Amino acid sequence: MVLVYVLAIAFVSGWVLTNHHQRTLRACAQKLLLETIDYARELFDLVEHAPCGYHSLNEHGVILKINRTELQWLGYSADELIGKQLYRELVTSETRGAFDEAFRRILEEGHGGSVECELMCRDRSTLRVAIKANTQTNSDGFQYSRAMVFDLTEQKKLEDLLTRQAMTDMLTGLGNRRCLEK
Repeated sequence: MVLVYVLAIAFVSGWVLTNHHQRTLRACAQKLLLETIDYARELFDLVEHAPCGYHSLNEHGVILKINRTELQWLGYSADELIGKQLYRELVTSETRGAFDEAFRRILEEGHGGSVECELMCRDRSTLRVAIKANTQTNSDGFQYSRAMVFDLTEQKKLEDLLTRQAMTDMLTGLGNRRCLEK
């Protein structure tokens, strides 16, 4: 009888401890899940609203991902581009060769590269950008390219202003000696 009583107490104690341990584990798992969801939301928000564009291309150059910043610059929706559009078709014909060469190097060499080019927006305006890309690979090889896109509009305006200032006399507005030497 004592043995049955001791076994019953041991069983109940074990069950209580196991149940408590399971609740503790569930609470920890729930907390980690919520933290992971919060982190994923924050990361998603950072990528989508970054001050630079971001896109991923497959080995053929088809857009796999593109962030809201770049979509706003270009005037397109994600549905119009993702999985449907070759990125090179957004590059102006004047700068497409440089883009194609940079993309070819990324595919062949398997590491990063950069290029300056102009993108054609939906409204037919152009946007001067610098694209810095690298590749994502696995054991099978190339998976996709990831690129950050930087708007060079303000930088180009400043460069033009500095060039004009360097080439003209500030008092008369006429070309100076540097202008003549050019």
